[in-house]
Amino acid sequence: MPRVVPSQVVELIDRLFPTAKENKEFSVSRLHQHKVAAIIELIEQIPPELITLNEDDYSRFVVSISTMKSTMAIH
Repeated sequence: MPRVVPSQVVELIDRLFPTAKENKEFSVSRLHQHKVAAIIELIEQIPPELITLNEDDYSRFVVSISTMKSTMAIH
């Protein structure tokens, strides 16, 4: 399995949701479930030592992943 780096996740998000970066009101629907699942899968493959965030950013990162997972479970 290839080593996943954070920039790959960013590239995937940019490719799957090209308007997300420019649109602060961006949202996803259940039609995007497969795309969100792919993003989560890739994030979970990032080696922990490559996630170099300060405490606040890391907390937001964890909350964001949890939000994506729980949203996927609801729909």
